[in-house]
Amino acid sequence: MDAVVLDYQMPGMDGEAVAGIIRNEQPDLLIVLLTGVPRDLLESRLVSLVDAVVIKGEPAEVLLTALDRLTRTKRAKKPARAGEGNSLRDMRA
Repeated sequence: MDAVVLDYQMPGMDGEAVAGIIRNEQPDLLIVLLTGVPRDLLESRLVSLVDAVVIKGEPAEVLLTALDRLTRTKRAKKPARAGEGNSLRDMRA
């Protein structure tokens, strides 16, 4: 799994609590917060826990672009392991 898209308002546990658990258990997992209440986040520590914030109602391309940008950046920083990135087509050449 490369990323989690997390809502802010959820029943039983809010997005800040979930993001905190994710950061503790999977510190390198990307978190994109999808919210319809951006004003509630201004004073929340949640903003520091997530990698991007997308406001509900924005075009789907905004979410997709954020995910693409974050996962590309993560892949670029990740050291290559032996055999990583080789497709079947590459191995036949």
